[in-house]
Amino acid sequence: MWTIVCFIEEDCVEIVPAFWFKNGLCAWPKKNVKKNVNQRTNPNDIEFNYYKARALSKDIESLQVARSRLIRAEETSELSSYDFDKSTRRKRHQKHISSDDESECDYQMKSLNSKTKKKSDSKYGNSSQFVLKDPPVFQNNDGKFILDIFILKEKT
Repeated sequence: MWTIVCFIEEDCVEIVPAFWFKNGLCAWPKKNVKKNVNQRTNPNDIEFNYYKARALSKDIESLQVARSRLIRAEETSELSSYDFDKSTRRKRHQKHISSDDESECDYQMKSLNSKTKKKSDSKYGNSSQFVLKDPPVFQNNDGKFILDIFILKEKT
């Protein structure tokens, strides 16, 4: 079995044999890293150092599967085997606002809109080449509103 770990101090992600990671510490070879990983060498105090780490994905059945998951692990901070059974399409988190908050939300949107336009004037000098589009507002099945983000796009 294999484990994908994130070394805390170095902030890097690696594949290691599962038995290298225990109690928040991960063994790491001082030299010949690739050879020791592939051969699943038993760690010892002479040839290995121990570093603080956290497991991002455990009990991976093969090195090949672990390598494919490593790519995703480098892009995200949390992994689980459930994540890999689902579609790999990324989903954006959306802010949900109840309909009771609608009037407050409208006020905040107008306020944010005017602030953003002022910033775009000063940042880009000539604001006539940019358009600030209002975010789309959608309503869920449960009656709550979902707001998307503001997007500043160059006129075409």
